[in-house]
Amino acid sequence: MNTPALRPVEAPHYDTFENALDPSLAARLLALVEAERHRLGSLLNLHEPAFYTGFHGAAGRTAIATSGDRVVGFALLGFGDAIYPAYRPRLEGLGVPLARMAVLSGCLIDPAWRGLGVGRELTAMLVAHADALGLGYVVVTTHAENHSSWRLLCSLGFESLGQVALPDSGEPRILMGRRSLRKVAHG
Repeated sequence: MNTPALRPVEAPHYDTFENALDPSLAARLLALVEAERHRLGSLLNLHEPAFYTGFHGAAGRTAIATSGDRVVGFALLGFGDAIYPAYRPRLEGLGVPLARMAVLSGCLIDPAWRGLGVGRELTAMLVAHADALGLGYVVVTTHAENHSSWRLLCSLGFESLGQVALPDSGEPRILMGRRSLRKVAHG
């Protein structure tokens, strides 16, 4: 198995991290989403296709792992308004304005590539990007039963903020957060 090439959306430079996905790359990313939707059905909380291609510009960033022409994993980072309103009361006491927060809104790895560090690398890339942008806090939700995700997030400095319910389904999730390693001016 080849090691996937980890890269920002269009080029290895951070300034292109914010660009929209080109149609070919977007189609390959969506093929992974559809394969997982078909494989897992309702067990996975998958969104409509437009959700996965909207993390660019002022809305967020996308990190993608590829092997040859195939997308083998991706992670999404949304800014401020991408944080579900239902989660915001839990975040208000952290001392970081919502505008200075980001949310990891999705990380999906091809089953053949799981356990090989792809999710760790993608997540670490986006956390580092949030730090570089001066964002003060990154949040994410995970299933309580998803022990590998829990271990990964804890190893990257995330801590549990308690249980929350998904806005659409009411399914329970663990809300986790990580303060930026950089000194961030609030305001």
